[in-house]
Amino acid sequence: MTGHNMSPRLRPRISTGGDRGSLAMVMLVVIVGMGLAALMLPLVLVQTHTTTFDSTRGRALQAAESGVDIATGAIRAATTDGTGDVTKLPCGPLSGVADSDAGGGSTYSATLQYFTADPRGHD
Repeated sequence: MTGHNMSPRLRPRISTGGDRGSLAMVMLVVIVGMGLAALMLPLVLVQTHTTTFDSTRGRALQAAESGVDIATGAIRAATTDGTGDVTKLPCGPLSGVADSDAGGGSTYSATLQYFTADPRGHD
């Protein structure tokens, strides 16, 4: 049997040397990939911390807005027959828990102060 009569499957493959350096290239790609992953890890951790901090600030802001809304509602509700009634104005701090369903239970506290004269010192 000569090489011309053999089927393509049975013919031995002749290496042309095109495989040289492929292991080195794979190792280079792996090392570069691991280096990039190591550089990205601190960035991901910092972003995670920043996101947590921002969401905490958002919940605190929403709780503060709830306190302002409740204080405003209590002042507006101080009426008798549709007119304002000084005796029904809320006294002391108003406090409570806002967003108790979220599990965090952010709290608010609104302190009300009433003045008999303009605190800015002019009319």
